[in-house]
Amino acid sequence: MKVVVVGGGFGGARVAKSLQGRCDVTLVDTKPCFEYTPALPELIVNPGKEIQIPHREYLTEGRLVVGRARVFHDHVRMNGERLDFDALVVATGAGPKRGGMAVKCREDVWKLVEELGEEVAVAGGGYVGVEVAAGLAEIGKKVRLIHSRERLLHTLPERASGLAERFLRAQGVEVVLGERADVKRCVSCTGTVPNTACIKGRLRKALDEKGFVRVDGHLRVRGFENIFAVGDVTDIREDKSAQNAFLHASVASRNILALERRAPPREYRSRERATLVSLGSKNGIFAYRGLAFGGRIPAVMKKAVEWKVRLALRG
Repeated sequence: MKVVVVGGGFGGARVAKSLQGRCDVTLVDTKPCFEYTPALPELIVNPGKEIQIPHREYLTEGRLVVGRARVFHDHVRMNGERLDFDALVVATGAGPKRGGMAVKCREDVWKLVEELGEEVAVAGGGYVGVEVAAGLAEIGKKVRLIHSRERLLHTLPERASGLAERFLRAQGVEVVLGERADVKRCVSCTGTVPNTACIKGRLRKALDEKGFVRVDGHLRVRGFENIFAVGDVTDIREDKSAQNAFLHASVASRNILALERRAPPREYRSRERATLVSLGSKNGIFAYRGLAFGGRIPAVMKKAVEWKVRLALRG
């Protein structure tokens, strides 16, 4: 069975690794490596941290094609080559909204730290904004964090918001709530948009009004039996997290194999999951449902999660 996976982030890399050896797998990505993006803000404090794993290190029985793809409902066009498939997985993820200085890869962080002055404004008080502000404060920058909501980490319990705000203020960060920032003058951490510009033809009808890929309960792209989508690019209303992308990949991989056997597909069940937020290099916040606590233990937990992901790809 020929399977083409477009996107080598958490979801795509996991699908490709799971199906290699059982299917004829081709992984298509814009770069030759997997990048552990949740650790990007950590590079502010520790620029030498290694967050990349070459795709070839885990994709030992599949094909890797590096470049920008055009994805159609019946084939993928890549570097002038037509890639046909029996099953397709769209795992192109999401990127930062345009405007200002955005952090989307390792080189962006290095450039950010090199070019910023001593006073820095950060727009957005979600997970990434809080982590970036904490990292910049740790290396001695005077930080102003501007968030349009009435509390930081507004999707988490109020206790988590309070923990983040108190920590940042203690580090000298000026926290401004309930105001919108001029993103062009800030480090932009105001959310993401789906990477679906590569989707062409009939397949574009599967996109919602915001550009996310509409999927059914089995992670099949709506209107197509043999096309799946995983990770941040999907329209599933849940946290756009590495944890969820890995779970999507597990379900999609099983359903591709079920498709080949003509077996019933497995359903993906979205639910609330624990969240870990870094506060610099040594502190963090753990939040799950109504529970939240801060300190060094969440920081250690987040490093353990990173180790687990690396092991899952390399093991």
